[in-house]
Amino acid sequence: MTQWLVVIDGENKGEIEMAEKKNKILKDAKVELEYLTGEEEVRRLAELRDKWESDWNSYMDWTRNEGKIEGKTEGKVEEKKEIAKIMLKKNMSIELISEITGLSKEEIEKMQQYCIENVEKLNDMGEPESTYFWNCLSYHHIISEELQRAAVKKEVYYPYEIYYKAPEDVRDGLIDALMNCTDAQTAGHLMGCLAMQGDDRALEVLFELKKNPREWRKNLYVDSDFYAELGGWRFDEDRRRIQINYPKCYSLEKKISDDKAIVIGKIREDTCPHCKGKLVDMLSIDTSDERLKFLEINGKITVTCCPSCVMEAYPAAFGSYDFDGTGNAIFPYDGVAKQQEYCWNDAAYNELEKNELKLSDIERPVFFGANDWDIATIGGYAHWIQDCNIINCPDCKKPMRYLAQLPWDILTINGGDGSLYIEICPDCKKVSLHHQQT
Repeated sequence: MTQWLVVIDGENKGEIEMAEKKNKILKDAKVELEYLTGEEEVRRLAELRDKWESDWNSYMDWTRNEGKIEGKTEGKVEEKKEIAKIMLKKNMSIELISEITGLSKEEIEKMQQYCIENVEKLNDMGEPESTYFWNCLSYHHIISEELQRAAVKKEVYYPYEIYYKAPEDVRDGLIDALMNCTDAQTAGHLMGCLAMQGDDRALEVLFELKKNPREWRKNLYVDSDFYAELGGWRFDEDRRRIQINYPKCYSLEKKISDDKAIVIGKIREDTCPHCKGKLVDMLSIDTSDERLKFLEINGKITVTCCPSCVMEAYPAAFGSYDFDGTGNAIFPYDGVAKQQEYCWNDAAYNELEKNELKLSDIERPVFFGANDWDIATIGGYAHWIQDCNIINCPDCKKPMRYLAQLPWDILTINGGDGSLYIEICPDCKKVSLHHQQT
């Protein structure tokens, strides 16, 4: 532990060099730390740091109660906690923290087992079981059939993600519960669970419920095909599946690098007709990069918008792109006044253009950004601040594919709250952008 504190503190160069010689991982850690200078990284991960501390406190309470950690073992875990806290303040990556602190697969499995034994509490975000579940799913993509069977047996139908790709016997249990359901809210939850399970039988059931709705349908706002969106797909009138989510996920992380696979926030000279503010190439993607092959698009995509007015556009702001990397906003924005008074200030534009977000080197679990509104991702599942909202393409009218989420507060503290969601129609070369906040 002393070696780690020496490197993280960064005051005594002689001691640092000696520590590096004794521990190779320390040298790698120091390289990453050198990228993370300035005060903004503390702000960037302040919320994550608090969440980490809360998770650890909950986990420690459980392990003490279970008699799993005593004496010297407890002291070692507390040391790991202290190291992790300092490292998070320095904005080091979760992977490196995991490697350094030694949080093992076995420890994660203990949390998973605890979720199984207390499955009724998974739907309460205030309970540690919910935290354990999301940590296992979001950061490690661990979800067991044993947990899914326990959940359906106890009639736990939220969060829907419990049933992601669940086995057939669990799916049949959900279908049986749905067919015998009389309560609209419970029926809605069950359809969301079936959407997450997502096989052809689940599609068939949701399709039939749209064609032949039950009595409880009149107390729901939307049809069953919209519940299917929660699982990352929809179906058309001919019962054909329409895939909405991409099967892989990468995060966007702050780091100094020449990596140009993703570029965020390039300010343009042309201006918005509504507010007269500058337009921004909000997201540029070079799909020739090996990490982005899963998008199945050949060329460069540029998503352009007015960052001020996109927050007011309803149902979304739209744009077009060509595979040579040029992008254009499509005006006027529906829902925005012809002469919009509010416009981003220079500080917001400057912060946006100076962002250091780059594509992560490694693939993330598909739910990596689905339970945290302060994580930017490409692909995978979104963290919808309000409701899941898949926009139909303005040209072909088909559902667009969810592409990315960009939380404003990691782009600029002067630009606004909430998140920007980007969707794409590869066939028509159209994009949509819409904003959500609490």
